Amino acid sequence: MTRLLGWLACAVSVVLLVAAMVMGTVPAEAASTGPQVRDAWVRLPAVAGRPAAGYATIIAGTATRLTAVTSPQADIAIHAMDTHGGIMRMVPLTAVPIAAGQSFRFMPDGAHLMLSRLPAKALPDTTVPLTFIFADGSRVTVAARVRAAVDDAGRTATHGAH
Repeated sequence: MTRLLGWLACAVSVVLLVAAMVMGTVPAEAASTGPQVRDAWVRLPAVAGRPAAGYATIIAGTATRLTAVTSPQADIAIHAMDTHGGIMRMVPLTAVPIAAGQSFRFMPDGAHLMLSRLPAKALPDTTVPLTFIFADGSRVTVAARVRAAVDDAGRTATHGAH
């Protein structure tokens, strides 16, 4: 029973984390169109061969759910970060709900995209095509700018345990 309550608390934490990341209102131009994706970028891994992390902001004029993100250059999974028992870990998400007139932001140390098998040609200042797929079947493809694993100050970028 204790284990079941622990798993239930973990699931509730993930839901609350995702809800907390939904922020802001949509610009007027988004209200009459489908979802928009802005500011997409990919952080290369600090260790070659490890997954890269992807980030973007989704703006929804009407309520929607992001169900997948794909790319011809990588395998992509959607993750949230969860802290349980003082340990931060990734939790896979099958969908990200976005309320009408709201936005959702994938960001470092928060919900993010995991890009596995990114080719060696994905270098800083190149782009990776990302297609965001929504529950209604709509798709938005963007060119995500690739950034180095080390930031401008020479620090290795954080990204949970990977």
